[in-house]
Amino acid sequence: MKFFLFILVISSVLITAQEIVTLKSENTPFADTSLVFTPKNYNKSVKYPAVFLLHGWGGNHYQWSEFVNLRKLSDDYNFIIICPDAFNDSWYVNNPVRKNSRYADFFIKELIPYITNKYSVNKENIFVSGLSMGGFGAVSFFLDNQNLFKSCASTSGVLNLKTFKNSLGLEKAIGIYEDNPENYTNVNVIEKLDKLKQIKPFMIDCGTEDRIYVTNKEFYEKCLGNKIPLTFISQPGKHDRAYWGKAILNHFNFFRKILESANN
Repeated sequence: MKFFLFILVISSVLITAQEIVTLKSENTPFADTSLVFTPKNYNKSVKYPAVFLLHGWGGNHYQWSEFVNLRKLSDDYNFIIICPDAFNDSWYVNNPVRKNSRYADFFIKELIPYITNKYSVNKENIFVSGLSMGGFGAVSFFLDNQNLFKSCASTSGVLNLKTFKNSLGLEKAIGIYEDNPENYTNVNVIEKLDKLKQIKPFMIDCGTEDRIYVTNKEFYEKCLGNKIPLTFISQPGKHDRAYWGKAILNHFNFFRKILESANN
């Protein structure tokens, strides 16, 4: 793996990341770029919790910055925030139909180790969150790596891929469902719930006017049946920036409560 580090100086209030990190990997077809936000009083002698924020389908590492002041969020909650690119349609999986597109391996084996070594991150307090495709990715990474993440959160996440098979770019990231239905089964987060005996508390939310809401409700009911500690926020809202800009505060409040509980 090769990496390049650039200092970012942008006048925009929303996109004032201290650094842009670009990593080149054999697991990805192109170099992956991340925005990194550190608290204003960042001190290398202090270990900070970190949140990886994953963008949605068709987005990139700037998506969250377009409607959330991430610099302020980092300052207010005292978290390091990392927004990776993940390209626009990777679905955060190891692509079974593209050999040079293994984003899950890149994220877990390369990006997280690089960030935790470069920045003063408390490796016991790593969180992951995302919207839409990124909501799926956050839950997927969390369920597959319970030893790595403290918790996760998803807003408007596609939590049952089979509901939207062969759409939303899934046919390119996972394959045509009729040709390889097992590809969907292998990565589908709602089906992973039956394979795990113990799962740490995590949360999801979705607007009731969102067409993806049905997968969130189904996921929540599955968790209830399996006695999985999930917090589900069901509230008015659509699949849009206005909703995500408000929902992300619930994620950070949830993460902060987990940290406070662990310290008591």
